[in-house]
Amino acid sequence: MLQVLEKYTTFYDITLNVKKKKNELKKKLDRLKARRMKLRLSINLKWKMKKSYESQMLEKLHMLTTDQKSLEDELIEMKKKFEELSIG
Repeated sequence: MLQVLEKYTTFYDITLNVKKKKNELKKKLDRLKARRMKLRLSINLKWKMKKSYESQMLEKLHMLTTDQKSLEDELIEMKKKFEELSIG
């Protein structure tokens, strides 16, 4: 009978240790999940900021290209007028 009680006690102690380890691992997993979520949010924010910056730069590039084309056209017109005045 004493032997059975000792085995039961040993088994009970092992069960408690397993439950304790399980709870520790669950807490660790929860912390890792929370950290992963924070990292994911941070990455998404940085990605959105990058996309916004990229969009702004493309818009500025388009504006500069348009301005350049306008200035080139204006230069061509001025050259024509200069030639007309020089010839005339």
